[in-house]
Amino acid sequence: MRLRTIHGCIVLLACGLAAAPAPAGAPTEIHYQGHIAQTSGQPFADGNYLLELRIFDAATGGSLQWGPEVHDPVPVFDGRFAVVLGAADSLSGVFGEESRYLSISVGPSGGSVGAELVPRQQMVSVPYSMSSQNTDKLVGAVRTDNDPDGTGRLLGDGVNGNRNFELTSDPSDHWHGALTLHDAGGTKRVRLASVPNDNSGLLELTGPNGSPNVIVGSDPSNHDYGRIQLLNESFGERAAMGVDSAGVGYIRLRHTSNNPIVTVDRHDNNNDMGRLRVLRATGEVKGEMRAESDNNSGRIILNGENNSQNLYMGNSGNDNSGQVAVKDSSGQTKAWITIDKLGMGNFHADSKNFVVDHPDRPGHRIIYVSVEGPEAAMFWRGRVRLEQGRATLTLPEHFAALALPGSLTVRLTPHSYESKGVAVGGIEGERIKLGELHGGRGSYEVSYEVLATRRRHAGHEPVMSEEAYRDHYGLQEDEP
Repeated sequence: MRLRTIHGCIVLLACGLAAAPAPAGAPTEIHYQGHIAQTSGQPFADGNYLLELRIFDAATGGSLQWGPEVHDPVPVFDGRFAVVLGAADSLSGVFGEESRYLSISVGPSGGSVGAELVPRQQMVSVPYSMSSQNTDKLVGAVRTDNDPDGTGRLLGDGVNGNRNFELTSDPSDHWHGALTLHDAGGTKRVRLASVPNDNSGLLELTGPNGSPNVIVGSDPSNHDYGRIQLLNESFGERAAMGVDSAGVGYIRLRHTSNNPIVTVDRHDNNNDMGRLRVLRATGEVKGEMRAESDNNSGRIILNGENNSQNLYMGNSGNDNSGQVAVKDSSGQTKAWITIDKLGMGNFHADSKNFVVDHPDRPGHRIIYVSVEGPEAAMFWRGRVRLEQGRATLTLPEHFAALALPGSLTVRLTPHSYESKGVAVGGIEGERIKLGELHGGRGSYEVSYEVLATRRRHAGHEPVMSEEAYRDHYGLQEDEP
């Protein structure tokens, strides 16, 4: 049965050895991870195996440069294995500028190996710098050594001789690793680490002044939850996004005073309801948009200079209808728009005005106040000419469509000194008959005004109890 290797990963950091003897402290071992499978692609069965390793100078054939080195037993799981080359046979002098190829033969643990697996794995090198008695580092190179406590570390230097990365352990707990990246001047700019005590990961980005300006890590309240912080030049948090102790996400923006000015989080500790707040730097909430748990509706609230509520937008309490309330400095509603129980929109205020610029007096305005009364009234007015003491008014379609039948009243003004008076002789559908009194037969202009109650608004109660008023217009209990 023909076998083959699928892939391998060779961590080769000793290529600077060349043919010369290795200086003191230079590593002569290589960690190799590979995957072995049969020609069908099926991985080797899990278990312990015998591996025989060689290094050649060619992909096929060629001259033997190292080995054989036998490893037994080698655990294999799902076809994957790991060994250390050079553990029994030194790799000193094996690597130079020429390519090298790793040969692997496999057999049962305690037995003998079979044919060489194909293809051989090419060992691609990277520059390596090693310590010696005469030099601490080589320019533009990578080297390994040990921390004072004996923990291994990997150091990389740029072509200018300055440090550009370190892969080492945390000084306070050598069970935790850390990777730092440096700029051209050797200053730390990026740090990726495993944090002792809370056993969580940490990413720090450093600004030109050497202070961290971005931190990606865990939330202090629960190290299983993540947090991203953006900081200013003096290490003060200015923006944060994370997961709180309840497992709910939040966003926070801070003022230079370090007080929050914008927060996005959960509302009143209800994990199912969100909230957006806008605050002054002194901490007062000036605007809030939130979801309400009592009726599953949205709400917007704005607060005035004295921190009293001056605008409210939310649910009116009538079949998911909306409501807008405008309040005075003490928080009392003075005008609002709402939907009543009949499904009709209503505007409530002390007075209803309209304002226009004065057409003849620049810098002035005309403010008119709406006519008010105890019913929802509408009008239609104009002029008609009496001929021989008689005239007929025909209601326009738009007025007749809105007028409540039986609610019409008519005001008439004759434009003649000779008039004996004009009256309504009868209303038949959309036709109103007019005639001069006392059998008069005059012909002249008459002004008219027709008033009517709007359909669907009959029975309006001008006086209500507070309870009935709130119920009819759908006002919430916490709103005026």
